[in-house]
Amino acid sequence: MEQLFVTVEDVKNELDISLAEELQLQPKQVDRWLMRVQRTILNHIARYAYGGMEKVRRLIRFEKNLEVVREAIIEQIDYLATNNFVQADKVMNTGGGQLAEPVIAPLAHQVLLNAGLLYTGAYCR
Repeated sequence: MEQLFVTVEDVKNELDISLAEELQLQPKQVDRWLMRVQRTILNHIARYAYGGMEKVRRLIRFEKNLEVVREAIIEQIDYLATNNFVQADKVMNTGGGQLAEPVIAPLAHQVLLNAGLLYTGAYCR
């Protein structure tokens, strides 16, 4: 398994949420759930990155960027908690005839956008 950027302990410390209790899952299953949330965020960044996931792998080598990704993951988990822990891959946005994709927490998107990790083609000052 890949490395988790946000652990069960991080979620407990940041959000005061016990994932095992809330999700009613065993520790290994909780880690898989966290990995799905992490992949949701990383794939969201890859959608905006020229070079896709390879670019994301290069971006997260820098601790500053990795901290932003961690913050976005925490925001995504908080968003899911607010919405009764509907699985990240079950909440889909299919607007405008686009392919279904996981919904990203608005604040997680803003955190990534404001840190410059989502290239939108726009010039921001």
